Amino acid sequence: TENLARVGMVFSQQTARFRLAGGTEDEAGNGYYQALLEARIPTEMVHEDFLTAADIDCFAVLVLPDVVALSDVQCEHLRRYV
Repeated sequence: TENLARVGMVFSQQTARFRLAGGTEDEAGNGYYQALLEARIPTEMVHEDFLTAADIDCFAVLVLPDVVALSDVQCEHLRRYV
C-alpha cells in the first residue's frame, strides 16, 4: 500500500530535549497535530533524521511546529526542499 499523506509534520528530538531542559512541553506540535487530525488531512510524522530529498520530496507541505533545534545539515535539506 502507498502512503497518501501529502503533509509531513517534522518531529525533532533535539527540540524536545531542549524544551524538557527548559521545563516546557511541545504545545505547538500537539496543536498542529490535533488541527490536522480534526481536518482529516492525511499527515505523516517525519523524524528530523529523515529530511533528505528522498524522504521528503513526496510531501506538498512540511509543517515544522516551533522546531527550534536542527543541525546545519538538516537546515540545508530544508532549504533544498523549499
